[in-house]
Amino acid sequence: MTQNTQKTEQNDGLYAPGIAVAGVVSAVVTFVAIVALQALYLSLSRSQQETAAQNTIDSSESLMAEQTAKLNQYAWIDRKNDLVAIPIDRAIELTAIELASSAAESRDRGTTSSLMQTED
Repeated sequence: MTQNTQKTEQNDGLYAPGIAVAGVVSAVVTFVAIVALQALYLSLSRSQQETAAQNTIDSSESLMAEQTAKLNQYAWIDRKNDLVAIPIDRAIELTAIELASSAAESRDRGTTSSLMQTED
């Protein structure tokens, strides 16, 4: 009777080695699936980052071209008040001429005033 009881306890319908193998196989399959999904995510993420970077470069280049065009053209800013935009190179030229003439005037005034002081 003790043998019958032991056999009944051992053979309760579960096959332990099969369950262990199924558990290990399930764990390996789960691990492989996680690694594969992560690799897929990273590759998609990388391609999206490259696309975003290229879009940023393209928009930067178009913005630079637009700004360069604005710097090199004449345009009305306010017709009513006769306010215009001129190319940057021309503005630099005009500013240099204006500064040179005001420096010459200051120098001439300084010379005249120093001559007046020496005459007194």
